[in-house]
This record gives sequence, C-alpha cells and structure tokens, in this order.
Amino acid sequence: MQQSGKLGLRKFAPGYQVILSTGIGLNDYDQTHPIFDKTREDTTYSAFGVFTLSDLLGNKSLSSSLIAGYRHRNSNIGFLDADTFLGGFTVGYKF
Repeated sequence: MQQSGKLGLRKFAPGYQVILSTGIGLNDYDQTHPIFDKTREDTTYSAFGVFTLSDLLGNKSLSSSLIAGYRHRNSNIGFLDADTFLGGFTVGYKF
C-alpha cells in the first residue's frame, strides 16, 4: 500500500520564477523480506526547489535555473535507509 501527500508553492514574477515543493510518503509492502524476515515499511520525506531567472544578463534570449532537492527514506529495515541529494545549474537559450 502506498500513500503520499505533497504541498507546493509557485511564484511567477517578471524576471524570475520560484517553485518549491515538499512531500511525505508511506509505503507498506505485502511480503516478508527474505533476508531480514520483516515486512518492509518505509516513510519518505522530500523537498525540492527551482529558481529560474529570465532575461539573464539583460539578454531576453538567455535564462538560468538553480535546482536543489533532498529525499530521506526511513525504513524499519535499517539497511534500506537512504538519503538522496540533487543539485543543478542550467543555462538556456531561446532561438
């Protein structure tokens, strides 16, 4: 069984955009793990954001985005706990 919920915020303004989101998810598995002899249950927390700057350096054809994200999975089987980080920087050109 999988359940999840997300909450997001978007801000569009002249010259920039901001998109933020956060979420939580619960996963319950039906079968017992063959090695750990437990039924796996996970809780996942996440946060993600994008900041986009249009008209980069005064040029209407250029844009740039800064991207960042984080996800944490907490499992009742400790071996399956995980942290994931995401980051990036982009430059775009409109033809």
